[in-house]
Amino acid sequence: MSPRPVSVTMMAVGLVFALGYLLITTESLTGISKTTVALLMAVVGWTICMVSGSPLAGMAEAAEMPGTARGLAEALADTCGTAFYVLGAMIVVAAVDDSGGFAVATRWLATASTRWLLVRVTALTFVLSMFLDDMTTAIIMVAVARNLVSDTKVRRWFVAMIVVAANAGGAVSPIGDVTTIMLWMHGRVVARDLFLRLGGPAIVSVAVPLVFVCRRMGQCETLLMRRRDTRTIHSDGFDSQSSVLPVRSFVFLLSAFLSIPVLQAVVGLPPYMSMFGLVAIVWQMKQGCIERVMQRLNLSTVLFFVGILLAVGTLKQSGLLDVLAPFLPADHSTPVGIGLLSSVVDNVPLVTAAIQMFPVSAGRTFWLLMAYCASVGGSLLVIGSAAGIVAMGEEHISFGWYLRHMTPVVLLGAMAGLGLFACVFG
Repeated sequence: MSPRPVSVTMMAVGLVFALGYLLITTESLTGISKTTVALLMAVVGWTICMVSGSPLAGMAEAAEMPGTARGLAEALADTCGTAFYVLGAMIVVAAVDDSGGFAVATRWLATASTRWLLVRVTALTFVLSMFLDDMTTAIIMVAVARNLVSDTKVRRWFVAMIVVAANAGGAVSPIGDVTTIMLWMHGRVVARDLFLRLGGPAIVSVAVPLVFVCRRMGQCETLLMRRRDTRTIHSDGFDSQSSVLPVRSFVFLLSAFLSIPVLQAVVGLPPYMSMFGLVAIVWQMKQGCIERVMQRLNLSTVLFFVGILLAVGTLKQSGLLDVLAPFLPADHSTPVGIGLLSSVVDNVPLVTAAIQMFPVSAGRTFWLLMAYCASVGGSLLVIGSAAGIVAMGEEHISFGWYLRHMTPVVLLGAMAGLGLFACVFG
């Protein structure tokens, strides 16, 4: 297949996307909100596609809408599904937090050592993300981190490791990430291989940056953590006589979120529809304080999410992603390349394209590498995954800070995991 020529529309959309990313990375310098930039990226990008009548317009010959309009409708449908899921998850998590549910996790995790606390939080995040998607895990664990660490400068290190662990853990389970679900449902991977073959590399990809961050924690440990020993937690109301409600709230939270991928796998119910049901239950349970719960929501996170996903949709609609297709060979370099791209572009359309382009016969190793690289690659940049976007919105972690402090060690960890995979299974 010969390379597709680059059109003016592709160049214009690519320029808007690149400029938008530049403004997001320099938010602290320009003072322009990343939410503002993300929404404008989407509006300008789709305006260009509409005005030019993108190259994919001819694909809608039998449709009632022009190709570009239909593409926007499809992108909006996917984006709204994700946005509603994020909003619903934030409501449920805020309600559980209001009931003291995260005091349970606080009690389990609390320790006088900042470094050991970081290890425990990272490990719990990794395990949870094997059963929940990275975005849900990030929302829950960021709430837990807020209950454990009061210093915002320290907490961003915790949240950065939550992003890394949430993305890596999703690669080990067929229900841990949207991309692994897709690969599993299309018969490209089996659950046993994900756990046995990717478990070690995924752990290594987290352990390398964890060691680095732990060293940073050790340099200023006494200044960084809110000391929450057993007495402090009991004084917050979590004693033997009042612990029933927090425990029930936390168990309810985990059980409810675990039911979402089950319902999707068994009956095909989209996650956002399951989340609507969960929000309805929580709304009824928290009628007395729902206004207080709603006030705690950070809606800028949801809007930022909407803007970024719609902006990525312009890359697909303009045909810019299709330009890359002929340059992707059916060897191990392709999963690595997709992993690098997933740090900038949502990994779902990338993996979807790979499933369409390459047959099952590409090999078990090829598809396992695809699952690993697509998941772990999202941690290279804070904007490369749903978990990272949640971190940016909830904890105001800037693109530049993450790029300077986390990207090099995350890349080193990802390469170490690849090296382990190649040595054992290559």
